[in-house]
Amino acid sequence: MVRYRHPRLVGLDNRGYLAVAAQHAREWRVARLRESGTAAASARIASVFEEIVRAAFARITVLSDNRILAYKEAEKGLGYVRRYRELDAVSVDGGVKVFEIKASRLEKAALRGAAQLRKAGAILGTGTVGRTKGIALAL
Repeated sequence: MVRYRHPRLVGLDNRGYLAVAAQHAREWRVARLRESGTAAASARIASVFEEIVRAAFARITVLSDNRILAYKEAEKGLGYVRRYRELDAVSVDGGVKVFEIKASRLEKAALRGAAQLRKAGAILGTGTVGRTKGIALAL
């Protein structure tokens, strides 16, 4: 069983998150160069879709700007390592609610989203961020 410590929600401007995101962006750009133009266009469409759904959620619930989950994860032989996980939307209206948004009709996208939600719930359940009241997947 994976162990987590010290979960907290931070903003997109968190220095630790920005450093990790910059490294991932460099790796992502190299990987995208190998893909077709269709794959890159799909990623842009998914990003726009997430923004639209997030705006719709904001009309019915209070969304937090702090939607980066910072936590420490046990690594064999390394102790606890700081990790960051971007959450698509986090509601703080009556408890913490986490949303995962997928712009796909494929079953594997829904399964991947459900797995991401389960992991976020497991991480949040280990700390004092707030009891996770719900998780939701928007397709």
